Amino acid sequence: MQVLAVWRSPLWRWLMIAVFGLLLLEVVVLALLLGSPLPLLLLLLFVMGLGLLVVVVVALQTIWRLLDSNRLILLAPDNGAVLDVIFKARHRIVLANHGRAFSAISAPGLRRAVADWVVGLRGYELDIRAQNRAVARHYIAQFPELEPSGRDGLGHIRLTPKS
Repeated sequence: MQVLAVWRSPLWRWLMIAVFGLLLLEVVVLALLLGSPLPLLLLLLFVMGLGLLVVVVVALQTIWRLLDSNRLILLAPDNGAVLDVIFKARHRIVLANHGRAFSAISAPGLRRAVADWVVGLRGYELDIRAQNRAVARHYIAQFPELEPSGRDGLGHIRLTPKS
């Protein structure tokens, strides 16, 4: 899933293509110069090690999410979407890690149900921050009561209820 996020950004996509292209070119040149399959074996070990590192990092992040006492992890009834509801300081509730299957249609319904549930909690405010304008438009289409109200420290667009 993270590879898809990197691949969608044109800058990161071309950087990834260039780095892996140069790595492959280096391995082929080394194999031709040395006349042995050792560089190819080293590339295979590197790729396997990198894959193992990714698996470990994803597993640790999942365990951390499950053990976080300020986080509820909600799964849609059709198992197609996941939503993390994080209780932050100053009575803010943040929706994060919107995971969904490619064919899932339950993500908007899950977000709407959580937003309706949060409105019923006294003293809590739903804090939605969109990664970019396209995501902000998506949220505003789903939640017409929201409007952009600036950016946070990471450049995310903050959406708040219309005043």
